[in-house]
Amino acid sequence: MEKFCVQQADKVISVVEEAKQHYVNDCGIPAEKATVVMNTEDLDYFYSLPIEEDIVKKYQPCFAISYIGGFGWHRGIQTAISAMPRVLHQVPDARLLLVGSGPNEAALKELAGRESVEQAVEFTGWQPFELVPSYISASDVCLIPHIASGHTNSTIPHKIFQCMAMGKPVVVSSAKPLDYALAPD
Repeated sequence: MEKFCVQQADKVISVVEEAKQHYVNDCGIPAEKATVVMNTEDLDYFYSLPIEEDIVKKYQPCFAISYIGGFGWHRGIQTAISAMPRVLHQVPDARLLLVGSGPNEAALKELAGRESVEQAVEFTGWQPFELVPSYISASDVCLIPHIASGHTNSTIPHKIFQCMAMGKPVVVSSAKPLDYALAPD
């Protein structure tokens, strides 16, 4: 269906070069028919959002590790939860902030219970975009643990640009666009 649809389109826009190459190589469209428009942040707008000091203060006593986004399995959040026993062994005051929601939220909460880390994993629920800078500001490190797949290897979440814009370290998976986004020049 994808191949059929992109072949019918006059122009195909993707957010990373890897997706463009997929459309050219796997779907058979001419390279000139595909364009890359990066999924980056409007920094003027992003920087204009106020930082909610109550959010920042809430997490100051701990080492805050945040994931912000949807809770699908391809996002790799289960890997972060499963790693928390080892993280807590090294950093006892660590807290994993899972900011967002999605179809796998209940299963992720169950996983936190099975791993006996529910006290160190906080599910904030969906938050309005205006609070994203506050959660990033409250974080000591941000995570994008996407599982490498055909989908995650051909897209890039704009959260990576938000975290970098706020000067936060970002731990990413080996999904190709994430790895390339943080690679030194």
